[in-house]
Amino acid sequence: MMKSGFFRQVSAGLILACTLLAGASRADEVVNLRVNFEDTNTYTYVNAVERHSVVYLAVEDLSRLLNLGYIAVPRKEKCVLKAGSKGVTVTAMNPFILVDNHPHQMALPSLIHAERIYVPLAIFLNICGDFIPSARYEPLSRSLYIRRSVYNITSVDIEERDNGTLIRLSTAKTFDRNDIEVIRSGDWLYITFVDGTLDTLGLASNEAIGTVRRIKSMQYDASAQISFQLQGGVTDHSLFVNDNEVMVSLRRTTTISTGTDDSSGGAEEHTAGQADKSKWLIDTIIIDPGHGGPDPGAIGRYRKTREKDVNLAIAQKLATLLTQHLNVKVLMTRNGDKRLKRDYREDLQARSKFANAQKGKLFISIHANSAESSQARGFSVYILGKASSQKAIETAMRENSVMDEEDAAGNENDQLSHILNANAHNAFQKESLDLAGIMVSEIKKRTKLPLWTDGVEQANFWVLNGTAMPSVLVETAFLSNKYEERLLNIGSEQMKIARALYESIAQFKEKHEKEIGS
Repeated sequence: MMKSGFFRQVSAGLILACTLLAGASRADEVVNLRVNFEDTNTYTYVNAVERHSVVYLAVEDLSRLLNLGYIAVPRKEKCVLKAGSKGVTVTAMNPFILVDNHPHQMALPSLIHAERIYVPLAIFLNICGDFIPSARYEPLSRSLYIRRSVYNITSVDIEERDNGTLIRLSTAKTFDRNDIEVIRSGDWLYITFVDGTLDTLGLASNEAIGTVRRIKSMQYDASAQISFQLQGGVTDHSLFVNDNEVMVSLRRTTTISTGTDDSSGGAEEHTAGQADKSKWLIDTIIIDPGHGGPDPGAIGRYRKTREKDVNLAIAQKLATLLTQHLNVKVLMTRNGDKRLKRDYREDLQARSKFANAQKGKLFISIHANSAESSQARGFSVYILGKASSQKAIETAMRENSVMDEEDAAGNENDQLSHILNANAHNAFQKESLDLAGIMVSEIKKRTKLPLWTDGVEQANFWVLNGTAMPSVLVETAFLSNKYEERLLNIGSEQMKIARALYESIAQFKEKHEKEIGS
């Protein structure tokens, strides 16, 4: 009986929503919404839309009034309200929203007015109460009350990873990078903000979280400073500044005695007690044949070759070479025409999670390229990072195109926070670059394929995001090129590519293990 009643309510809500949508063009009216700022006793007016006595406000206007970040994704008809690392995702003409990645259903769908997305204000704020505690709406007086913080540095989040720590500072304004200074002295990290204001008690903590032992904060006349006392093992730090967020990554590596007396305390990266050297050996390699199952990847222009089939064929040949000639464990993210997860987005994420769970030491993702021009030809090798060229952007957009979230909109600027976050988590950027460089040389030497790019490129490939190991993505050739599509269908040519990748891995393994004294 309870289930039946629930479904009746849902059905009634959907019928109401459809009815309202059907009469939208006649019922919409632009109205003035009074916005009261309780902290300053001031007010202003903004335009809102009234539909069937329900007031809707543009998400973009709400972000401005609340000093929150805002990301528009026009291609997906989505927008995101951001507060530091958290966010609310709204889809046009849809009652479902994501609040910090948790789905919620509004009683009425959002709407589009003048090419902007509007939400039913009272319903939206009621659902997002924990995310937006500083705003409340009173329908009778058609008034929005906002209590804006007097502080522009509002919260601190610490994310601990196997290879380091990410400090995320949410801000009520976008700070210029030149107005932020980060200094490490002894076991303390000091972050100073020019014109920063903060709650010295609210942002202080004696709770140890991973690398951070405690947090102190100080307010000065023209600046604010947050200090983090750190555990040992931090080797360097990086600063990233985005809208309403400042991130500092702390890279942490295991240090290993080299057997000599080093009174300075300095230690080389990837050095450990003799018994721990095995953890740095390249003994497990993860091969990822791109796409699979209902996702065919690129389709050949002339022979209708499916990218997923070519990727798998080359990956299987590479796995055989590695198994036969190197003393390594080889695992593949897929051994047949399938995906790890049914959902496209989850599948891309599952591949890196699989590699981490299997304690992989290298991650090689194999793909084939495609372009509008049939003249485009050649191979390319990528590592994760902010796109280094237009070619890199185009390739990443195509490989990420199966994503059905705002994160995969293909806009490099919108995704900058995501990319920098991934880089901050990844302590293997240099190793990835070294491996990719060797691959460029070996593929040029052992195949008939030219290099499509100027060298190793960086781009935002979701399949590489989160891999805790050196990781590269290889685009072997163009299926949109008649000659290269034919090559990719020939077993001996596939073997040449696999051989080039094998030789690259063998060289990298030898060089890497020699450096750690294995």
